[in-house]
Amino acid sequence: MVGGTDVDVTGLDVRNTYGAAVYLAAEGNWGTTGVARVRVSGGTIVNANSATGIDHGSVLVYNGTTDQTVQDITVTGLTVSGYRATVSRVLGLIADSAASPGIRSVTLSAITITGDSRPAALVSNQGATTFTAAGVLRNGGALVRTGGYFR
Repeated sequence: MVGGTDVDVTGLDVRNTYGAAVYLAAEGNWGTTGVARVRVSGGTIVNANSATGIDHGSVLVYNGTTDQTVQDITVTGLTVSGYRATVSRVLGLIADSAASPGIRSVTLSAITITGDSRPAALVSNQGATTFTAAGVLRNGGALVRTGGYFR
């Protein structure tokens, strides 16, 4: 979803995608609006982001604008598996510019990542107060934060 408000998506079954399976974004190059009050709940993602020229991961919350906000996002109850070996992350919260209004009030919860061995399961360039990651498990263990990386 690029530019959307008040959206509720439930019961995903997404497989073999080119980019991210869940993509919640404001894109500067396309002049899109921001994203607000979006909830993605329940479902399965398998083999997301197969394109080697794209580094989204399976779930990406992204702001590529300098004038829009991506905020009030909840992603919960997902099971994620199957990865291209060269993708840098499974989950991402990324804003392109420090001038961007950024990403605010994001909750990632009850997400189970299986079969992942990359250095970081979740990568964020957003401050610790902009989002919560609770109950996100990778290969059965809780993620541990090291800077903007969650291992």
